[in-house]
Amino acid sequence: MRGSFLRFIVTKNSDNGTFKKGDKFWYLKNGDIMIHPEKEPGGWIAKCEIEKAQRGMACVEDKEYKQQMIAKLEKELEKLKSNCQSYLKL
Repeated sequence: MRGSFLRFIVTKNSDNGTFKKGDKFWYLKNGDIMIHPEKEPGGWIAKCEIEKAQRGMACVEDKEYKQQMIAKLEKELEKLKSNCQSYLKL
């Protein structure tokens, strides 16, 4: 579900260091979290471990990412509309 519009940016480290300022993450459909750290390879956190991992951290919605995703989908929609119009002319 990496295509989700809602991506978050960590603004304050979690108490146990799982989340660090600048990390980006998404909530997955199954309740897990996919994390994209600033400097290390990414990973995921199981739903059952989220409460402990997020304790003490703060985050904000990544609005720039959201706008990029919306623009990408609008472009794809225009392409589909064009293809449908071409098909209907046949």
